[in-house]
Amino acid sequence: ITNNFPKINPVQIKKGRFLLPIDKNEPVCVIGSSLAKKLSADHFVSLVDNRIKAANKVFRIVGVLDEFPVGGFRPYGVNNGVLVPFAIANKLINQEITSFYAQKKKGVEYKKAIAGINQYFRLLPKSKAVKVSTLEEILEQKKKQMRFFSLLLGAIGTIALILGGVGIMNFLLVSINKRTREIGIRRALGAKMTDIQIQFLAEAVILCSIGGLLGVVFGGVVTYVVSYFANWHFVLSIYAIFLGCGISFSTGVFFGYYPALRAARLKPIKALRC
Repeated sequence: ITNNFPKINPVQIKKGRFLLPIDKNEPVCVIGSSLAKKLSADHFVSLVDNRIKAANKVFRIVGVLDEFPVGGFRPYGVNNGVLVPFAIANKLINQEITSFYAQKKKGVEYKKAIAGINQYFRLLPKSKAVKVSTLEEILEQKKKQMRFFSLLLGAIGTIALILGGVGIMNFLLVSINKRTREIGIRRALGAKMTDIQIQFLAEAVILCSIGGLLGVVFGGVVTYVVSYFANWHFVLSIYAIFLGCGISFSTGVFFGYYPALRAARLKPIKALRC
Protein backbone atom coordinates (compact mmCIF):
# COMPACT_ATOMS: atom_id res chain seq x y z
CA ILE A 1 0.00 0.00 0.00
CA THR A 2 0.92 3.68 -0.17
CA ASN A 3 0.58 6.38 2.47
CA ASN A 4 -2.78 7.36 0.97
CA PHE A 5 -4.43 4.10 2.03
CA PRO A 6 -5.82 5.52 5.34
CA LYS A 7 -7.21 8.56 3.46
CA ILE A 8 -9.36 6.32 1.26
CA ASN A 9 -10.24 3.56 3.71
CA PRO A 10 -11.51 3.67 7.32
CA VAL A 11 -8.42 2.25 9.02
CA GLN A 12 -8.19 2.00 12.81
CA ILE A 13 -5.04 0.89 14.63
CA LYS A 14 -5.53 -1.53 17.54
CA LYS A 15 -1.86 -1.93 18.56
CA GLY A 16 1.33 -0.18 17.52
CA ARG A 17 1.20 2.30 14.65
CA PHE A 18 0.42 2.56 10.96
CA LEU A 19 2.96 2.78 8.15
CA LEU A 20 4.70 6.16 7.82
CA PRO A 21 6.36 7.86 4.81
CA ILE A 22 9.78 7.06 6.30
CA ASP A 23 8.91 3.34 6.16
CA LYS A 24 8.71 3.23 2.37
CA ASN A 25 12.11 1.50 2.02
CA GLU A 26 11.93 -0.51 5.25
CA PRO A 27 10.75 -4.16 5.49
CA VAL A 28 7.95 -3.36 7.93
CA CYS A 29 4.28 -4.25 7.85
CA VAL A 30 0.88 -3.90 9.49
CA ILE A 31 -1.28 -7.02 9.85
CA GLY A 32 -5.05 -7.44 9.79
CA SER A 33 -7.21 -8.28 12.79
CA SER A 34 -8.11 -11.84 11.71
CA LEU A 35 -4.49 -12.68 10.99
CA ALA A 36 -3.51 -11.23 14.39
CA LYS A 37 -6.03 -13.53 16.10
CA LYS A 38 -4.62 -16.56 14.27
CA LEU A 39 -1.07 -15.63 15.27
CA SER A 40 -2.14 -15.05 18.87
CA ALA A 41 -3.73 -18.49 18.89
CA ASP A 42 -0.38 -19.88 17.73
CA HIS A 43 1.27 -18.53 20.93
CA PHE A 44 2.54 -15.22 19.55
CA VAL A 45 2.70 -13.31 22.84
CA SER A 46 3.65 -9.90 21.42
CA LEU A 47 2.85 -9.19 17.79
CA VAL A 48 4.29 -5.69 17.55
CA ASP A 49 8.05 -5.70 16.77
CA ASN A 50 7.84 -9.39 15.97
CA ARG A 51 8.78 -10.84 12.56
CA ILE A 52 6.52 -12.46 10.01
CA LYS A 53 7.32 -14.18 6.72
CA ALA A 54 5.22 -13.09 3.75
CA ALA A 55 5.90 -13.90 0.07
CA ASN A 56 9.18 -15.55 1.20
CA LYS A 57 10.36 -12.25 2.68
CA VAL A 58 10.69 -11.32 6.35
CA PHE A 59 8.87 -8.20 7.59
CA ARG A 60 8.77 -6.59 11.02
CA ILE A 61 5.28 -5.97 12.43
CA VAL A 62 4.83 -2.33 13.50
CA GLY A 63 1.07 -2.34 13.99
CA VAL A 64 -2.13 -4.40 14.21
CA LEU A 65 -5.33 -3.20 12.57
CA ASP A 66 -8.71 -3.17 14.19
CA GLU A 67 -11.58 -4.95 12.40
CA PHE A 68 -11.64 -3.60 8.83
CA PRO A 69 -15.13 -3.14 7.33
CA VAL A 70 -15.41 -5.20 4.15
CA GLY A 71 -17.90 -4.99 1.32
CA GLY A 72 -18.89 -2.26 -1.07
CA PHE A 73 -15.90 -0.75 -2.85
CA ARG A 74 -13.33 -1.53 -0.15
CA PRO A 75 -10.42 -3.95 -0.77
CA TYR A 76 -11.06 -7.49 0.39
CA GLY A 77 -8.53 -9.51 2.34
CA VAL A 78 -7.29 -6.73 4.63
CA ASN A 79 -8.36 -8.52 7.83
CA ASN A 80 -6.40 -11.63 6.81
CA GLY A 81 -3.64 -9.73 5.02
CA VAL A 82 -0.22 -8.19 5.52
CA LEU A 83 0.07 -4.51 4.54
CA VAL A 84 3.56 -3.50 3.40
CA PRO A 85 4.90 -0.24 1.86
CA PHE A 86 4.56 -0.17 -1.90
CA ALA A 87 8.17 0.89 -2.54
CA ILE A 88 9.80 -1.94 -0.57
CA ALA A 89 7.30 -4.49 -1.90
CA ASN A 90 8.14 -3.39 -5.43
CA LYS A 91 11.81 -4.12 -4.73
CA LEU A 92 11.49 -7.37 -2.79
CA ILE A 93 8.43 -8.98 -4.31
CA ASN A 94 8.27 -9.55 -8.04
CA GLN A 95 4.53 -9.00 -8.26
CA GLU A 96 2.73 -7.31 -11.12
CA ILE A 97 0.14 -4.73 -10.07
CA THR A 98 -3.25 -5.58 -11.53
CA SER A 99 -5.47 -3.10 -9.71
CA PHE A 100 -5.36 -0.01 -7.52
CA TYR A 101 -7.75 2.30 -5.70
CA ALA A 102 -8.04 6.05 -6.21
CA GLN A 103 -10.21 8.79 -4.76
CA LYS A 104 -11.39 11.85 -6.68
CA LYS A 105 -11.40 15.33 -5.23
CA LYS A 106 -14.62 16.89 -4.02
CA GLY A 107 -16.59 18.63 -6.73
CA VAL A 108 -15.06 16.59 -9.57
CA GLU A 109 -17.50 14.54 -11.64
CA TYR A 110 -16.65 10.86 -11.71
CA LYS A 111 -16.80 10.79 -15.54
CA LYS A 112 -14.09 13.47 -15.70
CA ALA A 113 -12.04 11.51 -13.17
CA ILE A 114 -12.31 8.38 -15.34
CA ALA A 115 -11.22 10.35 -18.41
CA GLY A 116 -8.24 11.79 -16.50
CA ILE A 117 -7.08 8.37 -15.30
CA ASN A 118 -7.37 6.87 -18.78
CA GLN A 119 -5.45 9.80 -20.27
CA TYR A 120 -2.69 9.47 -17.65
CA PHE A 121 -2.03 5.82 -18.49
CA ARG A 122 -2.37 6.44 -22.21
CA LEU A 123 0.33 9.15 -22.12
CA LEU A 124 2.85 7.03 -20.21
CA PRO A 125 6.07 6.07 -22.05
CA LYS A 126 4.65 2.55 -22.16
CA SER A 127 1.02 3.21 -22.90
CA LYS A 128 -1.42 1.04 -20.97
CA ALA A 129 -5.13 0.45 -21.34
CA VAL A 130 -6.93 0.38 -18.00
CA LYS A 131 -10.48 -0.38 -16.98
CA VAL A 132 -11.87 2.06 -14.41
CA SER A 133 -14.77 1.03 -12.19
CA THR A 134 -16.46 3.62 -10.00
CA LEU A 135 -18.79 3.35 -7.05
CA GLU A 136 -21.39 5.38 -8.97
CA GLU A 137 -21.41 2.86 -11.82
CA ILE A 138 -21.68 -0.06 -9.42
CA LEU A 139 -24.57 1.63 -7.60
CA GLU A 140 -26.30 2.26 -10.91
CA GLN A 141 -25.93 -1.41 -11.85
CA LYS A 142 -27.30 -2.43 -8.45
CA LYS A 143 -30.28 -0.11 -8.96
CA LYS A 144 -30.98 -1.68 -12.37
CA GLN A 145 -30.81 -5.15 -10.83
CA MET A 146 -33.15 -4.09 -8.03
CA ARG A 147 -35.62 -2.63 -10.54
CA PHE A 148 -35.52 -5.85 -12.57
CA PHE A 149 -36.10 -8.03 -9.50
CA SER A 150 -38.86 -5.69 -8.33
CA LEU A 151 -40.63 -6.03 -11.68
CA LEU A 152 -40.12 -9.81 -11.65
CA LEU A 153 -41.45 -10.20 -8.11
CA GLY A 154 -44.28 -7.79 -8.93
CA ALA A 155 -45.28 -9.93 -11.92
CA ILE A 156 -45.18 -13.10 -9.80
CA GLY A 157 -47.20 -11.37 -7.08
CA THR A 158 -49.78 -10.14 -9.62
CA ILE A 159 -50.24 -13.65 -11.03
CA ALA A 160 -50.62 -15.01 -7.48
CA LEU A 161 -53.21 -12.32 -6.68
CA ILE A 162 -55.21 -13.10 -9.82
CA LEU A 163 -55.18 -16.84 -9.12
CA GLY A 164 -56.11 -16.25 -5.48
CA GLY A 165 -58.86 -13.81 -6.47
CA VAL A 166 -60.32 -16.24 -9.00
CA GLY A 167 -60.25 -18.95 -6.32
CA ILE A 168 -62.13 -16.69 -3.88
CA MET A 169 -64.68 -15.83 -6.58
CA ASN A 170 -65.31 -19.49 -7.45
CA PHE A 171 -65.63 -20.34 -3.76
CA LEU A 172 -68.28 -17.65 -3.30
CA LEU A 173 -70.18 -18.72 -6.42
CA VAL A 174 -70.32 -22.31 -5.12
CA SER A 175 -71.36 -20.97 -1.71
CA ILE A 176 -74.21 -18.99 -3.31
CA ASN A 177 -75.53 -22.11 -5.05
CA LYS A 178 -75.51 -24.01 -1.76
CA ARG A 179 -77.07 -21.12 0.22
CA THR A 180 -79.77 -20.13 -2.27
CA ARG A 181 -82.58 -21.03 0.17
CA GLU A 182 -80.91 -19.01 2.94
CA ILE A 183 -80.78 -16.00 0.63
CA GLY A 184 -84.48 -16.49 -0.27
CA ILE A 185 -85.47 -16.64 3.43
CA ARG A 186 -83.51 -13.46 4.24
CA ARG A 187 -85.10 -11.63 1.31
CA ALA A 188 -88.59 -12.86 2.36
CA LEU A 189 -87.99 -11.56 5.89
CA GLY A 190 -87.20 -8.07 4.56
CA ALA A 191 -83.51 -8.09 3.68
CA LYS A 192 -82.70 -5.74 0.81
CA MET A 193 -80.50 -6.46 -2.19
CA THR A 194 -77.77 -4.26 -0.71
CA ASP A 195 -77.84 -6.31 2.53
CA ILE A 196 -77.23 -9.55 0.62
CA GLN A 197 -74.55 -7.90 -1.50
CA ILE A 198 -72.73 -6.48 1.55
CA GLN A 199 -72.89 -9.88 3.28
CA PHE A 200 -71.11 -11.77 0.50
CA LEU A 201 -68.74 -8.88 -0.24
CA ALA A 202 -67.75 -8.85 3.44
CA GLU A 203 -67.09 -12.58 3.32
CA ALA A 204 -64.77 -12.10 0.33
CA VAL A 205 -62.93 -9.23 2.04
CA ILE A 206 -62.53 -11.20 5.29
CA LEU A 207 -61.16 -14.24 3.44
CA CYS A 208 -58.65 -12.15 1.48
CA SER A 209 -57.66 -10.09 4.55
CA ILE A 210 -56.98 -13.24 6.58
CA GLY A 211 -54.86 -14.54 3.70
CA GLY A 212 -53.01 -11.22 3.54
CA LEU A 213 -52.27 -11.23 7.29
CA LEU A 214 -51.06 -14.83 7.14
CA GLY A 215 -48.86 -13.88 4.18
CA VAL A 216 -47.36 -10.95 6.09
CA VAL A 217 -46.64 -13.11 9.16
CA PHE A 218 -45.23 -15.99 7.09
CA GLY A 219 -43.13 -13.64 4.94
CA GLY A 220 -41.77 -11.83 7.98
CA VAL A 221 -40.83 -15.06 9.75
CA VAL A 222 -39.15 -16.57 6.67
CA THR A 223 -37.25 -13.32 6.00
CA TYR A 224 -36.08 -13.15 9.62
CA VAL A 225 -34.87 -16.77 9.57
CA VAL A 226 -33.00 -16.27 6.27
CA SER A 227 -31.47 -12.99 7.53
CA TYR A 228 -30.41 -14.64 10.80
CA PHE A 229 -28.57 -17.54 9.17
CA ALA A 230 -27.15 -15.37 6.36
CA ASN A 231 -25.99 -12.76 8.91
CA TRP A 232 -27.95 -10.00 7.16
CA HIS A 233 -29.53 -6.96 8.77
CA PHE A 234 -33.28 -7.55 9.27
CA VAL A 235 -35.64 -4.58 8.85
CA LEU A 236 -39.42 -4.84 9.12
CA SER A 237 -41.12 -2.28 6.88
CA ILE A 238 -44.44 -0.98 8.21
CA TYR A 239 -45.14 0.43 4.75
CA ALA A 240 -44.84 -3.05 3.22
CA ILE A 241 -47.21 -4.50 5.84
CA PHE A 242 -49.90 -1.89 5.17
CA LEU A 243 -49.38 -2.25 1.42
CA GLY A 244 -49.78 -6.04 1.57
CA CYS A 245 -52.93 -5.84 3.72
CA GLY A 246 -54.34 -3.08 1.51
CA ILE A 247 -53.81 -5.11 -1.67
CA SER A 248 -55.44 -8.15 -0.03
CA PHE A 249 -58.43 -6.00 0.96
CA SER A 250 -58.71 -4.58 -2.58
CA THR A 251 -58.50 -8.08 -4.06
CA GLY A 252 -61.43 -9.18 -1.89
CA VAL A 253 -63.51 -6.20 -3.02
CA PHE A 254 -62.66 -6.66 -6.71
CA PHE A 255 -63.19 -10.41 -6.99
CA GLY A 256 -66.03 -10.53 -4.49
CA TYR A 257 -68.14 -7.89 -6.22
CA TYR A 258 -69.56 -10.15 -8.97
CA PRO A 259 -70.58 -13.07 -6.67
CA ALA A 260 -72.12 -10.59 -4.21
CA LEU A 261 -74.05 -8.89 -7.01
CA ARG A 262 -75.24 -12.25 -8.32
CA ALA A 263 -76.47 -13.28 -4.86
CA ALA A 264 -78.27 -9.97 -4.40
CA ARG A 265 -80.12 -10.33 -7.73
CA LEU A 266 -81.66 -13.71 -6.87
CA LYS A 267 -85.45 -13.60 -6.90
CA PRO A 268 -86.85 -14.43 -3.41
CA ILE A 269 -89.58 -16.78 -4.70
CA LYS A 270 -87.19 -18.64 -7.02
CA ALA A 271 -84.63 -18.89 -4.23
CA LEU A 272 -87.18 -20.35 -1.77
CA ARG A 273 -88.13 -23.07 -4.27
CA CYS A 274 -84.54 -24.39 -4.35
